[in-house]
Amino acid sequence: MFHNFPTEFLYSPYKLDVTFTDDIGTTKTVSGTGFVISLSDGSPALITNRHVLDLNYCDHQYKYFRPKTIFGTGRQSNDDLYRFTIDPTHESECSCILYPNNHLNDVAMIVRPFIIDLSTLPNGNLHYHFVLEHLADESYFQTALELDFIRLEQR
Repeated sequence: MFHNFPTEFLYSPYKLDVTFTDDIGTTKTVSGTGFVISLSDGSPALITNRHVLDLNYCDHQYKYFRPKTIFGTGRQSNDDLYRFTIDPTHESECSCILYPNNHLNDVAMIVRPFIIDLSTLPNGNLHYHFVLEHLADESYFQTALELDFIRLEQR
């Protein structure tokens, strides 16, 4: 049986351009994608790959580089683009970047991102987000059937 995704899911991803600087002012910009989830209190969290926010994750020559700005581009359902800027240096108890404890997990989350200018966003919000419960968690993978996975055996 085939079901189409709801239309709003087609507009969920954001293109992210992240500019990094090191302690002597050298800059580097990388691009990636991300999407927004809604936390249990209704506030947003931006999910992306760790290598998009942490240059040192894959290449240790960038050990001293830190994200300085995150420039996001989204698309509305009427196909118009909108842009926003996140300040990743604005860390507080309610806005921070989180990485998993397991270094093999290439995922990162910006909890309650500090958006510099909300007026650039449609209705002042990052929209078309998923609810946290829509994502698979560890218990889902523990109960998944063996047939759901391709097993490669060493011969």
